[in-house]
Amino acid sequence: MSSTVAGRLTFKEFERLPDPPDGGRYELLEGELVLAPPAKLDHSDIRDALFDWLNARLSADWKRRIEFACVLGDRSYLIADLGVTSRLRWLAARGESYFSGAPELAVEIISPSNSAAEIDEKTSLFFRYGAQEFWTVNQRRKSVTVHSVDQPRRVYAGSDRVLLTRFGIDEPLPLSAIFS
Repeated sequence: MSSTVAGRLTFKEFERLPDPPDGGRYELLEGELVLAPPAKLDHSDIRDALFDWLNARLSADWKRRIEFACVLGDRSYLIADLGVTSRLRWLAARGESYFSGAPELAVEIISPSNSAAEIDEKTSLFFRYGAQEFWTVNQRRKSVTVHSVDQPRRVYAGSDRVLLTRFGIDEPLPLSAIFS
């Protein structure tokens, strides 16, 4: 379960911290240090299935990464379970220590340790720093909630298909491709 470990930090202070214990990872959420445990197998399976589906369909204009780490301002460092950004933005970041700003698509697979307040805060941060879409994947409900910069929030479940035309994909994503 994730937990807040210390008070408000800057990103520069965060960079100097030792690695977290037991294979977990730290994120910095508006100055609060958050320790997240390693992903469980079902979490990883969903992330990998979504990555494989996107990877087979995204053009070379898009860079996609599992565990897409990004610096958002001077008090946040988030790691999306999966992120997609333009190849031009990715290439412009070469030579930098960290990717600055949010990927155009950030995906968070909800874990029992994620609170609703934490997800709301991440949603706000990703949009403030350039995301076009932020997805929350709920493995228990087998649903995907798509938060979009220019459209109302949409919840997909059951036999629904998620549209990805913003990213140049004409084929909608069937939820069965990620929830097996």
